[in-house]
Amino acid sequence: MKRNFCYAPFVHMYLHDEYDKKLCCLSDDYAIDSPDTEKPIPANLHDHWTSDFYKNVRRKMLNDEYVENCKHCYNQEAAGEFSERDRWAKAWEDNDIEVNIEHGNQYKTPIDFELRPGNLCNLQCRMCAPHSSSQLDKEYKNNKEILGPIYDAGGMANDIISGNIEYVLSNAGHIQQIKLLGGEPTIMPETIEILRILVERNILDINLHITTNCTNANATFLELIRKFKNPVYNFSIDGIGKTLEYIRYPLSFDKISANIQEMCTGIENPQAEFLYTLQAYSLPNLVDFLKWVAKLHITIQNNTDMVSGVGLITSDLKGPEWASIQSLPIDKRNEWLDNALNDNILNCFSSNHDEVCDSNFELISSNIKEVLVRLRNDPTLYNMEPLIETTKRFDVVRNQHIKDFIPEIWDVFDQVYYNNFKVYR
Repeated sequence: MKRNFCYAPFVHMYLHDEYDKKLCCLSDDYAIDSPDTEKPIPANLHDHWTSDFYKNVRRKMLNDEYVENCKHCYNQEAAGEFSERDRWAKAWEDNDIEVNIEHGNQYKTPIDFELRPGNLCNLQCRMCAPHSSSQLDKEYKNNKEILGPIYDAGGMANDIISGNIEYVLSNAGHIQQIKLLGGEPTIMPETIEILRILVERNILDINLHITTNCTNANATFLELIRKFKNPVYNFSIDGIGKTLEYIRYPLSFDKISANIQEMCTGIENPQAEFLYTLQAYSLPNLVDFLKWVAKLHITIQNNTDMVSGVGLITSDLKGPEWASIQSLPIDKRNEWLDNALNDNILNCFSSNHDEVCDSNFELISSNIKEVLVRLRNDPTLYNMEPLIETTKRFDVVRNQHIKDFIPEIWDVFDQVYYNNFKVYR
């Protein structure tokens, strides 16, 4: 594979709202040299797929030129990690895809989709934004004086998915994968509509990925998802106990394990993985989180048809910058990273697929060790004041205090600065 080539812009379309232009979920927004950079995504998705936004990137990749949008994968690979670009190659390089600049592939449409059809959500996660959470949008609009400095704007732009279902499914026989995200897809009517159409058309053997916050075992959703042959759950969890409840307000952690087990039952060929995004708030809780995952892995193997248990895909939060672990003092964050790197719990995880299989899936497939090593060697340091200020803004609105949820973070805060930082209603 060429150094700068990726299959994503040739087979994949990422869709959220009309201004959210990305090559994939991890790419930076916008094609740097595209003349339609700041234009909304066309209502006709065929025009989007054949636009300069895609064609310029495809041309660069076929010429093995550096693509600015793809820094995330470049950085991962430079650190020796398995990148999203590597995952695209693994998924598509043996699939006889004839790539081209004009239409991406021989079928002339995307054949892999990430769909985020709205922002309906039941949580108000601190690192999220109003365009991805209706509850966060409501909170923002009711507290603009306090939360206004955190966000550029509220809500999301026009939904472009609902009116394009036929285009999305126009090459259903060649679609390899559909990812459904939100918001919270298990409660979104748009998600239910998409699943019903797929069931009605007997399109049941595609790889269907659902990213969920694990707070709902929605009966209507579960009845539909159990009809598919290859569903994959992506459980988006950032910690356990009070840490998770603080990050993902107003979640109740006590219900999470039961919901996960319920979602994993009654499925023909279930697969699941945790999507763990390491951030400033979750770092002190890391070892406890890994122990919880290891325990739940065994429980799921014993109580469901999922013999392989669950995987763990780890990344570190890039944005918003204030919530990244780079906002913590280097000595303290390295202390927490060392605690994890030296804990025996890491022996339960492996990024080597053969090793995981040979263990009869007693080992959990994960890149956690590689990510922790990279972060331990990362000298990047951001100003901690935005983390402290944003923490207090949310604390005032939600009548919380971080010392009651994550006292380890409170101990490294400039507590005088926190107490003196004025937040007015």
